[in-house]
Amino acid sequence: MGKNAIKKNKVKLIIFIFLTLFIAFVCCSLNVLTTTKYRLSSDKLTEKIKIVVISDLHSSEYGKNQNRLLKKVKAENPDLILMTGDVIDDQRSTKAVEKFFYGIQNLCPAYYVYGNHELRGDYIEYSEILSKYGIILLNNDLRMELIKGQRITVCGLTDPQNENPTKKWKYYLSELDRISDNESYKILLSHRPHFVQNYKETSFDLILCGHEHGGQWRIFNKGLYAPNEGLFPKYSHGVYTLGNAKMIVSSGLCKNWMPRFLNKPEIVSITIDKSNS
Repeated sequence: MGKNAIKKNKVKLIIFIFLTLFIAFVCCSLNVLTTTKYRLSSDKLTEKIKIVVISDLHSSEYGKNQNRLLKKVKAENPDLILMTGDVIDDQRSTKAVEKFFYGIQNLCPAYYVYGNHELRGDYIEYSEILSKYGIILLNNDLRMELIKGQRITVCGLTDPQNENPTKKWKYYLSELDRISDNESYKILLSHRPHFVQNYKETSFDLILCGHEHGGQWRIFNKGLYAPNEGLFPKYSHGVYTLGNAKMIVSSGLCKNWMPRFLNKPEIVSITIDKSNS
């Protein structure tokens, strides 16, 4: 065997080892659940509350009967569980996600908004599943919760199924903002984060989104690609200040054909305390 052939074989071996390690790393990352925690404050609150956000599960499963996911959620001892869409995937069975719903049904109040994937499927059947487990679907609607004597308004926008906000979607956003109690702590659930300019025009205290999957691959803590935003999306993961509001974007929990890199599946835990001012 000549020197050139030996050199080529070494290069092939190095590439093979690199690819093997990369694939192993990605596979391991998909199974490592993390809890991302945020702390906020508000002068509308006198007692601390805790919210768990579940987004973009896409009917994925974490352990037998979703035990790994449920363990993470229960460890936070939440006052509210808020789901920001694509928790159900129209291309997958609902069996796995129903195990999750069953596991949280007596934990605390739980709210849900539809993302683009629920609306592609049998959303009427999905609404019946949610009702079965006591989960409240907010279809351009709102509810008031009394938590530790504090008024919390939870508003939910149904996904517009469009990369731009539709006239109907903007109408419901404006109406929910108008009719919700400004003296209460106002939370908006909306699947897509890139409608930032519209959110800035409202008086919500907290806006919760998903959809972007954290940019799928994260490089230097920035997402690589997200639907509708393209390469290096601006709003793919984390907390953003929009005037007086905070917008938190979850990277979600999806495990599918597209690998995640440096982007662990997450639940989001938000502690909101009274303001010191």
